[in-house]
Amino acid sequence: MSPKWTKLAGAGNLALALGGTAVTNLEVDVDAARAEVDLSGEWGQYLTADLKADAGQLTIIVPTGVGVRIETDVDAGDKDIDGLTEIEENAYVNGEYDTATVRLTIKADVDAGQLKIEVAE
Repeated sequence: MSPKWTKLAGAGNLALALGGTAVTNLEVDVDAARAEVDLSGEWGQYLTADLKADAGQLTIIVPTGVGVRIETDVDAGDKDIDGLTEIEENAYVNGEYDTATVRLTIKADVDAGQLKIEVAE
């Protein structure tokens, strides 16, 4: 898989499992869909991700063992964020973020719907 990966989707369901890949730049933009972006697994490099859902549900599964920072923007709807600490308004990190040698930086934007973030087991 190339270091940069872009996925655009209309209505329906989208499931991506990208842990252990060489992706360093990820863009996902869905219109009216249920999208799951699973980043669990091994990461040996930094990742910058821009994830957007116009309407529907966006679920992000983040790994352990690397630093994770997520900046959120939910215009109309709710967010359910488990396992991360809010460090400033709409910005969350995991406990490993400050000392991690590999970091995932994610922007998650939902116009109308639900943003759900969970840590992989």
